[in-house]
Amino acid sequence: MSKTGLFLQRIPILVKTLFFFLLLWSVFIFGVFKLLEAISQYLWVNYQLTVSVTQLVQMVDMNLLFLFAGVVCFLVGLWSLDGFQFVNRIQKVLKESLADRQLSDSLPHFLEKGSFEVSIQNLISLLGLYCSFDRMKSSRIALEMKTIKTLINQTRQAVLLVNQEKVVTHINHRGEHMLKLIPGEIIGQAISRKISHKDFLKNLDEALEYDKKVIDLDISFKDETFSMDVLPLKNKFGEVVRALVLLDAKAEAVEEAEVAK
Repeated sequence: MSKTGLFLQRIPILVKTLFFFLLLWSVFIFGVFKLLEAISQYLWVNYQLTVSVTQLVQMVDMNLLFLFAGVVCFLVGLWSLDGFQFVNRIQKVLKESLADRQLSDSLPHFLEKGSFEVSIQNLISLLGLYCSFDRMKSSRIALEMKTIKTLINQTRQAVLLVNQEKVVTHINHRGEHMLKLIPGEIIGQAISRKISHKDFLKNLDEALEYDKKVIDLDISFKDETFSMDVLPLKNKFGEVVRALVLLDAKAEAVEEAEVAK
């Protein structure tokens, strides 16, 4: 943006309105004066009539001046109203945005009213702040996801994450081994296509639909007995969005496997 544009943006709207109003009146008065002066000269040159500009002014219909004054006030007022509404709209958006994030008390300077430049700078600063928040949040989420994946893959239990559509979004290596699945075979697939156990699917459905938690349920699956936990996972609105399924080999089965070795 040019220096002239930046300078004009720094001027408060009220000052610009007053200047614009005075400018229009000055142009009008100057134009009327020049017109009357030309008429006075025309009358003298052509008709030898001496009529001063003052006399011509007195002959002007005042209703015309009032009409022009009304038009000027209307145009200036319309222009000013548009500018004020634009700035107020920006301030309202900033206020609502800060209120949603509970930052109004911490960042009151973003709510200061002023020129276009002040409003735009506040908006740019706030967007920059939100971008920083997003980067921090993304970094934190990435770290948490990496930590969770490491823990899930290191646990001795089978871990499955199933979404509301009953599609498996994650399974650890232990789960694929216990359920005798090919690595990556069940990811992105409806769980019922790979696991047809009635009790398994029934408890999973109840967890996703009715927020029912299942703890330490014994199920027999592919000639093995497992302890099954199903934990509904909710979002910040309290809606169940996923289910966490944990499968653990029964202690007796583990002992028999160790004896067999």
